[in-house]
Amino acid sequence: VDNYDQQAKNVNSLAKKAYNQKVRVFPAYLFSEQLRKHSYQAIHTNMFTLLGGIARIRNSISPKVPITALTATVTYPFYDQEFLSLLSLLGANDAIIVPSRNSYSYVDQICVEVARQSGRPSFKRKFRIVQIPYGINAPTKKKSTKHSSGTVRVLVFNRFSKYDKCDLLPIIPLLKQ
Repeated sequence: VDNYDQQAKNVNSLAKKAYNQKVRVFPAYLFSEQLRKHSYQAIHTNMFTLLGGIARIRNSISPKVPITALTATVTYPFYDQEFLSLLSLLGANDAIIVPSRNSYSYVDQICVEVARQSGRPSFKRKFRIVQIPYGINAPTKKKSTKHSSGTVRVLVFNRFSKYDKCDLLPIIPLLKQ
């Protein structure tokens, strides 16, 4: 969203649709405040270019909370520097999610190459790379669901824009279940 007034309006609209405070919606500039204020079991973002900043803040406030990040496009020229910083910021509990074997190979190889070019032979990738294809097969039988008595909090970073694909409205009822 291009202006803060519109962003606040969108966030407030989504927050009103959240059920029983199970979903917390807030603008990205409040991330560090929210991370200090609440306990989260996970952080997720599909805004890969913000991953380094998210990891720096997470490392200083709640270093044990795992981060997952989705990247579909890994060929931007500035990604070399991004991956170089991620090698030092992300740990074994963190993961980068890619949609294909090719993107898996590319992310793995770029980590090896930027570590080699950095001149630090001990610089190794600690985070996992997980391949999750875009499509899924629908289950043929309805599975019984068991509800957990514990609370699970997941932090999701997304961009709300009339131009982009992020739409939390269909997801919020699923989170209630």
